[in-house]
Amino acid sequence: METVTLFFWAREFDNTYNYGMELTMHPDRSVFFANLLMPPGEVLHHWDSRGETISLPLLQPDRLYHFSLHGITAPDQMYTQVVFLNDADQTIDHQEFPDHAGDIKLPDQATNYRVQLMNIHQQGTDFRYGILLPADLAASSSISVTLETGIIWVRTTEVATGQDLVLVANRFAALSIPVDAGQPTVAVFAAPTDAQIEELTKTLQPSLPIRLRVYGSGLNQWADQLRTRLSSRFLFQTNGGQ
Repeated sequence: METVTLFFWAREFDNTYNYGMELTMHPDRSVFFANLLMPPGEVLHHWDSRGETISLPLLQPDRLYHFSLHGITAPDQMYTQVVFLNDADQTIDHQEFPDHAGDIKLPDQATNYRVQLMNIHQQGTDFRYGILLPADLAASSSISVTLETGIIWVRTTEVATGQDLVLVANRFAALSIPVDAGQPTVAVFAAPTDAQIEELTKTLQPSLPIRLRVYGSGLNQWADQLRTRLSSRFLFQTNGGQ
């Protein structure tokens, strides 16, 4: 079992350069940020694998991971920096990514890390979400995210005999999506709506049986609604893992 992490701009202002800040948070979790007083080289916002506001998963040593940030309006006016830290929060190494995406691996002596969006001369930017997953999974699949309906679609390049419909708890900072390698996965992190059902009917494959899996408390009602509304078009496995 692999994990795809979807992370958002945290609500806590401690993670954001807030002196002179203009910040608008939209209902779908995307944001608009602007700060004309911010000098170059400062951190607009950061995401951590340790601390009070955790939005990044821990990395396994010696394993390569891929990350990407999405929805940045003017990507050339900022860059992404990944900082690797030890248990004493001392910097072991850092890497810069002008394209806001790339592969990372935990260096020796590092135990945690931070992803930072760095200012060059931003005049304001949108931000939608970030994704982090093992690099081999990224190479063998493609990922689509629709924030408005709360759906993540992990498509595999391999021939599959089934598909997973996963319900995950609706946390603001980050979502962890369990994915079976070689199995297409559609994850839902918002309550069912007509728009969501319509998108699911276009995304799920009628020829593959659905394994319905629930991760988190209070989601069984969502599961019942989805099964009821989709069962006329799709076949659900009886041992779906609820």
